[in-house]
Amino acid sequence: MKNKTFTLFLIVLMLIGFSYSHLLKSQTFTFQNPLPIPYIMKGNSFNIDISGAQHNFDPNGAVSNINLNVPLATYTYNETGNTGMSYLGPTLVFKKGETLNFDIFNDLPDGVNTTVHWHGLNIPAEDDGGPHQVIVNQSNWIPDFTMIDPVQTAWYHTHLMDQTTDQVIRGLAGLILVEDDDDALYDILPHDYGENDFPIIIQEKNFNLDSMTMPPTATSIIAGEKPGN
Repeated sequence: MKNKTFTLFLIVLMLIGFSYSHLLKSQTFTFQNPLPIPYIMKGNSFNIDISGAQHNFDPNGAVSNINLNVPLATYTYNETGNTGMSYLGPTLVFKKGETLNFDIFNDLPDGVNTTVHWHGLNIPAEDDGGPHQVIVNQSNWIPDFTMIDPVQTAWYHTHLMDQTTDQVIRGLAGLILVEDDDDALYDILPHDYGENDFPIIIQEKNFNLDSMTMPPTATSIIAGEKPGN
């Protein structure tokens, strides 16, 4: 009796699996919101503009009685002459062992100052982009350094004193990919950007939807609160 019951159970599982597989094959799946993939900048010379922009964070439109389908004021990084990013910045690809040169122009609105910090990388202090290296509005910062780090994913972001959180939430952050053609895993791991190697940036934020011109804003980080609460 137990053998018959077990056999019947297996048959039912097979039928369910066949039906589900047939159902999947008969359906066409469409991505309503394709994964946004920042364009890449690579080479030895990087010309970057920091500017204001507008970005729609919810292309689906209204949710309940709140219309999220509105452009919000943001900050962004872009290659000079390119307007492809309306939020965050392009992915910068650095090659280990190469000397990199940058010309970074601050074109943020309302006379806002900023910095550009290379988070997690071994960079000389004079090129690190910390709070002490302010890029005054309408001026350039021209750092250069040799990439000595191994293969990794890092990021660049603003590090302006007392304004880091606000400026990052508005969009001043982006990915860095450090590559090494001689790395033992280069030919083993996926490395075709945007095809089998996908950049995923997860952020948490709070929005003020009273006005289309209001930027995404964070709550106070005092007493354990954090952006997005």
